[in-house]
Amino acid sequence: MASTSDFNTGRRPENENASQEIPATPSAPATYSVVSLFSSCFDWCSRFFSTLLDQPNSVASASTTICQSQNELTDAFQGMAPYPLSSGIKKPPYDIFINHRGPDVKKTLATTLYNILNGMGLRVFLDSEELELGDSLPKELEEAMRSASLHLAIFSKNYAQSPWCLAELSFMLKTGTQIVPVFYHIQPDDDVRYARGAFADAFSKYEVKSRHTPEKLQEWKNALYHVSYITGHIVDTEDDEVGVLKNIVNCVLKVMKTVPFVVAKHPVGLDEAVNDFERATIQSAENNHRVQIVGLWGMGGSGKTTLAKHFYNNKYKTMERFGFLFDVREAAAKGELHNKQKELLEGLGLRGVQVNSIEVGKDMLASELRSVRVLIVVDDVDDVEQLDALLPNTDSLGWGSLVVVTTREFEVLRSWGISTVYKMKPLDPHYAEQLFCWHAFLQSSPFQGFESLVKSFLNVCDGLPLSLKIFGAQLYGNSSKDYWKHQLDKISRILPKNVIGRLKVSYDALDDEEKEIFLDIACFFIGEKKNLVINVWDG
Repeated sequence: MASTSDFNTGRRPENENASQEIPATPSAPATYSVVSLFSSCFDWCSRFFSTLLDQPNSVASASTTICQSQNELTDAFQGMAPYPLSSGIKKPPYDIFINHRGPDVKKTLATTLYNILNGMGLRVFLDSEELELGDSLPKELEEAMRSASLHLAIFSKNYAQSPWCLAELSFMLKTGTQIVPVFYHIQPDDDVRYARGAFADAFSKYEVKSRHTPEKLQEWKNALYHVSYITGHIVDTEDDEVGVLKNIVNCVLKVMKTVPFVVAKHPVGLDEAVNDFERATIQSAENNHRVQIVGLWGMGGSGKTTLAKHFYNNKYKTMERFGFLFDVREAAAKGELHNKQKELLEGLGLRGVQVNSIEVGKDMLASELRSVRVLIVVDDVDDVEQLDALLPNTDSLGWGSLVVVTTREFEVLRSWGISTVYKMKPLDPHYAEQLFCWHAFLQSSPFQGFESLVKSFLNVCDGLPLSLKIFGAQLYGNSSKDYWKHQLDKISRILPKNVIGRLKVSYDALDDEEKEIFLDIACFFIGEKKNLVINVWDG
């Protein structure tokens, strides 16, 4: 993706939606509890592609080559839909949907983009003609927009004269899919945002004809207003087109190359967990005009990273830019935090950057993130300085931005001012059994005769996903009940190293006094009531 200097920044007026206050939640813990920690313990395309990215005039020359090598290609695209829709045959999803007004840009920008992207193997929808808009969009068209991984909206001078374009734009926003706007010889802040000039004339005609309801017209105006703030590409002169085309293609390729994370081999109960996390912490995009910073807190092995990855997969396409930083604590321990800064900058689209120090990385991140709507996940943090290095100025982020911080240390969240915190919960017994069985039996339920043994292992694991997966995997392929009983007895006394290692991180993070308290609990107070133990320490 091109740098922000190539784009419209989309910055809001200072007095508009300026509040960046972080919402509080009554469920956030008030203090860090050691007792709580302990209790939770348990061949053409490639040549074309390289030419496109490496040579300044490659887009125009490549597009010309395509049209010269295929007779009347452009006429063919104008005369027919590139992928005819049929209600009787289910079509595969589109990668890109191009929203545009045909008489303005179809013979120029729109068809050139279609040729380039289609030549790269992407499935692109470009409608063949201006269709007459009825009461609603056809289901086939809605499905094309809903299935697309990216929407390109080309705003031209007479764009608003097409109610079809406006209806498409409104629906595109409702899908939540990322939109990349292109402002073709118009300005986002004057023409589009406030529906002035030719846009105002078009809406005046709609009002006189009274064909569309006032509510529908307002919906279209709201859609224009919203999209005008999204970082996009501006074509002011014909000389700009080659450069902007290259930037658009780079932007599209970045999105298309972003493959969702493989979350888990057996994603049992993940949808429900993410829904619970969102209900408890995340405000809807329609109601939120602030930067949201959310903490995801829990012991090692409780599934924080897994939940964060699944949440990220669901959300990243709705943002302008996005980044996921794994294992921040480990990078900081090795003195490589500046590499995490570089990783985030490159994920945000700044390729080939050099970050020689943490302070340099802070300055670059503060500049790159300014007024941009982003999704960032910072995973496994154990020190406030790590957040200071990776999130140097969250106040300047674009409205609707979302930052998720995962950690085992609640005190880090509190010290950095994160008041919205979600505490990881043990797996529901039903899902715990399924997860264990998938790893032990490759099915969601126990083999006949193993029900009681499975229940015993579930009691030992106590809903901790890490233990469920490790113990289940150790038992896989062994149908001897005696072996199962032996392993049950063994893990009751000695935990496997890969479990101990994950849990010990939480212990190592405690200070000396907290470690002594932890050992007191482990040695003398197992099974005792919490208040009794606290009274003993107070004495």
